[in-house]
Amino acid sequence: MILKMIMLKYNVMLEWVKKNRKKLFLLIFLALLFYGSLIRLYGLEENSFWIDESMSALAAKKIHENGYPLLESGFVYSRAPVFHYLMSGFLFFGYNEFNARLISVLFGVATCILIYFIAAEYNKDAAWLAFTFSLFLEIFIVYSRQARMYQMEMFLFFLTVFLVYKSLYRKTHLLGAGVSFLLAYNTHPVALLLLPFFFYSFLKNRMNKWIYIAAGLVSLYLAYSLLERLSDFRLFYLADYILYLRYYAPFVLVSLAGFIITLKKRLTLFLGLSAVLIFAAVSFEKLFALRYVYLVFFPMVVLASVALSRIRFRWVVAGLYILWLSNIFTPITYSFVLAPEMIVSHNDITSPRAGFRQIYQEIEGIYEDETLIVSITSESGWYFKNPDYWIYFSFNRIPVPAEKSFTVYNGRDIYTGADIIYDADDLNDIKEKKIIVIDDWAAGRIDPGINSVLDNCKIISEKEGIKAYRC
Repeated sequence: MILKMIMLKYNVMLEWVKKNRKKLFLLIFLALLFYGSLIRLYGLEENSFWIDESMSALAAKKIHENGYPLLESGFVYSRAPVFHYLMSGFLFFGYNEFNARLISVLFGVATCILIYFIAAEYNKDAAWLAFTFSLFLEIFIVYSRQARMYQMEMFLFFLTVFLVYKSLYRKTHLLGAGVSFLLAYNTHPVALLLLPFFFYSFLKNRMNKWIYIAAGLVSLYLAYSLLERLSDFRLFYLADYILYLRYYAPFVLVSLAGFIITLKKRLTLFLGLSAVLIFAAVSFEKLFALRYVYLVFFPMVVLASVALSRIRFRWVVAGLYILWLSNIFTPITYSFVLAPEMIVSHNDITSPRAGFRQIYQEIEGIYEDETLIVSITSESGWYFKNPDYWIYFSFNRIPVPAEKSFTVYNGRDIYTGADIIYDADDLNDIKEKKIIVIDDWAAGRIDPGINSVLDNCKIISEKEGIKAYRC
């Protein structure tokens, strides 16, 4: 009797699930999206800005103050203008890390939704797997919590790829793809890699010859604008990037399997070509940085999910993999974030962090109007005040004359207009009392004689990766 009642209730519940299948899946989708968003928002303000974040935040602050990104040096910061104008809108609610990073959180969540729809072109299981991976994979969370344009670029880049792919079946999608491309290029020049996809769509849709001519001229102009960068080919970085991916070996291998399994599908070719082109493009960068290959993780997650969707017990395998490599079971070397963390970082040495906020808060309380000398001017300009002097160094350790450095404008620091100290003699020429703030990352790049001068100064504050001296 009891067994019959249990079976009856089970059948009623099963029938309800069948009737409300779409609503149930939508509820699960929204619940996962909400939790993934919560992980991205939790402790968003905890970390100080890393160096590049403070540059973006300072540019957005100037937009908020002046209406356009006019820096103290007189330089107009023109990089990724749409991104920085959007960021400045959030700074209306206050100048802090949370508001500056919020724009990336929104694009991070939007990227997860986009991944779902792209993977759904293969099958529903692949869509749900890709959606889940992107919500909780650590590297996706890290870049969704940074006040930089890389998360926005990932979204716009692959939105363009997807719309161009859809245009093969309905050419009206080319309009949306064009708008998305312009926004992507406005965000980062890596969007130039999308041009071959457009030409392929033009050929398939047998567009008017004037379309080819116009597209060709635009392509030549955009390529010419990057000619200096293209002339600096550094293939040896490619091996370093590939070596870095060993930390994500399961994803790499399974995504390769997904590529092979679905090779006949045009979308697979689009995603695979995107990854290859991105890897080729990073060989032209003067600076080695892991953020430059972040875009590769989008096709990797999609194709890995497609491969997993073809096996039995796929959700058991995926679930165990996520749990085993999550911060719940492997809190030191995790790949997935299932429990909210105040600080989420994948230990990227090419995105140097230090306790900038903490040290400048302490300096503010003991500052006696001394001459302020710093290694990272944008951090000082955001957290405290514009410095009087900047200690010059090359970001990539390759000697660059000051007049050719992207950090110098009209003989001064580009971000704050500070005068420049090149060596120990310049530092010794400053006779006034001074506070010198140097982070560990810059300390290994500045003139060695300056470090010798600091040996005779008193450390007045020391935080993670940074020291302040009074001389």
